[in-house]
Amino acid sequence: MNYLKISSVFLAFLLIAGCNPNAIFSESETIEGSKWDNTKKIVFKPEIEDISKPYDICVTLSHVYGYAPKTLDIIVKTTSPSGIKKEKEYSLFVKSEDGAYYSDCAGDYCDLKTQIEKSFKFSEPGTWEFSIEHNMAMNPLPAVMEIGLVIEK
Repeated sequence: MNYLKISSVFLAFLLIAGCNPNAIFSESETIEGSKWDNTKKIVFKPEIEDISKPYDICVTLSHVYGYAPKTLDIIVKTTSPSGIKKEKEYSLFVKSEDGAYYSDCAGDYCDLKTQIEKSFKFSEPGTWEFSIEHNMAMNPLPAVMEIGLVIEK
């Protein structure tokens, strides 16, 4: 019975803590088998209505405790509603030089949110496409459970 109460309180805390009132878009995709193949592109299609404001763009990573590399190198390809394509590489810092995680870990599960663009201005309203793939030498990349995209005011 105590386990049920503790689990319920923990779940409620996660739901409350996970809400971000500044986020206009927040989605993630599960990586099947926690092994991310570099041919598996994670695609998000946020609808951007207000282009008068700058936005912060973040990538989220859920990984198993034991993720070995210090970084997660990714390629983000964007396509505007009118079809203009851009591509940019990013390194998400997962561990410090001494091997300590920057992620928030609870047991064997860790979550990391990294801002990849600050005050980003969308050039046109409509449905944008963000495609994320990893650019790591190790393939498939083990211990990766989810990749997400968050766009905040």
